[in-house]
Amino acid sequence: MYYTRTVQAVDPQGVQLLLAIGDGTPGTRSRIYRSGDRGATWSAATLHTAPNSTVWAFGAHASDPSLLFAGTKYGHLLRSTDAGRSWFKEWRDFSEIAAVAWTPFEAPVRAHPQSIN
Repeated sequence: MYYTRTVQAVDPQGVQLLLAIGDGTPGTRSRIYRSGDRGATWSAATLHTAPNSTVWAFGAHASDPSLLFAGTKYGHLLRSTDAGRSWFKEWRDFSEIAAVAWTPFEAPVRAHPQSIN
């Protein structure tokens, strides 16, 4: 690994889980590294689909820190449901993903005034 792009704490309860992004030569291939002990040891996560470019950003779900997303410079969105141990590519590609954030949303549901109950 030639460089590490970012190290980010993703566990809001205990801040034990850290994720780091590494790259061979900038922009050529990307690895996600995971530490479950605040950085004392690191292991490469399993990427089930090779990213199309450098992983640029992480996002963790506030109430479920095992649900994570990572975005690449050229639009791959990767999902982990096991706290970053393994990552799967989502079906849709985007343009450059510079940040990943969760927005709380509760959809209002109401009956149409002319609907039949």
